[in-house]
Amino acid sequence: MAKKSGNLTQTDINKAVYTDREYYIRDTEVRQLFYRVKKGNKFSWVVRYTDPETGKGRRKFTLDVPTNRLEDARKAAGKFFSELIAGGNPAQKKKILSAKALTLEEAVNLYKPYTSRLKSGEGVMQDLYKICKWENIGKKPINKITRQDLNRFIEAENQTGNTRRTINKKITLLYGVTTTLYREEILKREDIKLPLKPRKLPETDSNKDRRYLEPDERKRLIETAKGMSPAWLYTAVVVSLNTGMRPGSLFNLTWNDIDFKTSTIQLQAGYMKTKNHWIIPMNKTTFKALKEWKKKFPRIRKEYSAT
Repeated sequence: MAKKSGNLTQTDINKAVYTDREYYIRDTEVRQLFYRVKKGNKFSWVVRYTDPETGKGRRKFTLDVPTNRLEDARKAAGKFFSELIAGGNPAQKKKILSAKALTLEEAVNLYKPYTSRLKSGEGVMQDLYKICKWENIGKKPINKITRQDLNRFIEAENQTGNTRRTINKKITLLYGVTTTLYREEILKREDIKLPLKPRKLPETDSNKDRRYLEPDERKRLIETAKGMSPAWLYTAVVVSLNTGMRPGSLFNLTWNDIDFKTSTIQLQAGYMKTKNHWIIPMNKTTFKALKEWKKKFPRIRKEYSAT
């Protein structure tokens, strides 16, 4: 159990990193609420409670909170305990649900909260519901869906004129549902097992104008950026080329997100396209560029953007 003095803040949560074992951080406001950090920096929100049926204390329940936001977790915990006080048992409902053959449509409905903070969340759910309507496959138990079913769906999508990239995306979304439900311990793997994933279609019809910079083009871009205004543009170009960060993530960085001791950059869930918290390593070039930029502005306030 991680120890901390004072009130727990979102900054404390954002800085939580897996070291050598799984651990919990206890909320100082909702004392039964814990932030769990697992291997691979995977997180979840857990509440401890007394089972109203057995009277056993220190029972654990994983809340359906797809973000690492403390505010969201506190609201979910409040809802959990309100239901518990009212005579319900959320944990028992979860067991009953996982004990039956879950249909694809039911799984998609369980997945919905995890798309609520995605910029494309509404579109994701629309695509998933469309898949469920195809030949009424949504009413079929997940573990009864065959690879033949999915190949027929792919063929049907081909005939409607969808691009191969769009078809591949829909199949990926489908498997993302079951992966998330298993990862968040909502259901067991045997309850959500889909067949072997169909081979991706070659995306020959995707954006042909997209290409990557050649090594000499990268060098010319960096050299050009050195003399451009504003001065921070050079640092932004170097960091972007060496980390692959999107502009939205890059320009929301603060010095609090950059850890020179561990050579890592924290990408906060609040400004990520996927609304997930990520930690990425800095190579020597990125480390040097950011270190030099901070030396130029030693008095910059820590809550100001790093760039």
